[in-house]
Amino acid sequence: YFGNLLMEDPVYARLSSRTYASLQLGRGDVLSARATLTLDRGRLVLKKLRRIDIEERGEPPFWDESKALVARETAVQIPVQPEGCMQCPFGALVDVENMQQRETKKYRQLYCLRGMPHYLACDLYSRHADSDELPDESPAHAAACTTRKVNVTVKI
Repeated sequence: YFGNLLMEDPVYARLSSRTYASLQLGRGDVLSARATLTLDRGRLVLKKLRRIDIEERGEPPFWDESKALVARETAVQIPVQPEGCMQCPFGALVDVENMQQRETKKYRQLYCLRGMPHYLACDLYSRHADSDELPDESPAHAAACTTRKVNVTVKI
């Protein structure tokens, strides 16, 4: 809620690592706070959080500073942004500033913090993807398929 207005969109909060560690935040935690609401390229971002009260605890904290440092080194860039990866707790949409050219380019890049080389090879992908995103596993020429009896012999 923002005041009395219910917002069902994701909202991001910028916290220092010290604040994050002291609050022991986990997925599903419900908190109230005073903050400055900003819009950052289409994302709602809360800055300068004050008077943070955790009203309800969700899951135990998963991330800590050491896990985040390991994930930063082993993360794999995903060239597209499939919805299943965006919803996965290991999919991280990172703000990138590329300063290799004269003009700094700012963009967002999706990373897999589990280090999966391709999202379709990930065992978690089907849990977070919509059914229309999942690969169609039916044969390419399904109408041409028929059922046949096959005799199997085993040689020992």
